[in-house]
Amino acid sequence: MNLYDKNGIPIKPCDILKVFHFIGIRNKNHYMYKEAMHRKIINDREFLLINHLNKENSNYLLLIDDRILPDYEIIQGYDGNEHFSGRNKKQ
Repeated sequence: MNLYDKNGIPIKPCDILKVFHFIGIRNKNHYMYKEAMHRKIINDREFLLINHLNKENSNYLLLIDDRILPDYEIIQGYDGNEHFSGRNKKQ
């Protein structure tokens, strides 16, 4: 199982993500940037640890349940030597 960005690309550890935050004045979209860190198992459920990329090094967990995250987009990431755009997309 995986989590997928808005384009159907699987999110892997070490990917940098652009996450929609809010719409500001003049309808400008504002984004936050996050890093997918690693998978973590808690009570037999698998999560992906997401880092906020701030000084406090805070993070949060996303349940890995094969869903597409419409507000998340991979902007940088490699799986071995392969660029993220070469990963198999969710149909």
